[in-house]
Amino acid sequence: MYGGIHAFVGESRGDFYYDVAVKKPNPLSDAFTYEYFMSIRNNCKEQLSAKVFLATEQRIPGLGNGVLQDILYLAGIHPKKPIGTISEDDFKFLYDTVRKVLSEMTEQGGRD
Repeated sequence: MYGGIHAFVGESRGDFYYDVAVKKPNPLSDAFTYEYFMSIRNNCKEQLSAKVFLATEQRIPGLGNGVLQDILYLAGIHPKKPIGTISEDDFKFLYDTVRKVLSEMTEQGGRD
C-alpha cells in the first residue's frame, strides 16, 4: 500500500497534463460535440498521424494508448494514417467510435 498528501496553491495542481485536461470537455459529456472534435483536428497539422492526434497533448482527456488501439481498429483507421487524409465521413465515424468505446468502457466498470 502507499499513499500521499499533496498541497497546492491556486488552481494549478503542478501537473501540466492534469491542468490541460480539466479545461477541456470530457469525451462523454454533451460538450464533446462533433464540432468540437473537428475544431481539434483543424488546429493540428494535416500530416499528424491518427494515433498522435488522439493520444498526445491531452487533446482528448483520458484517452490513452490502451483504449486508442481499440478505437482506431473499430474505426478502421491505421494508427499511422495522417489525419489530413481521413475523409469527413470516416472522421465522423472516428468521433462516434471514440464516444461508443469510452461509453462501453465506463459502463463495464472502467474509469471515465
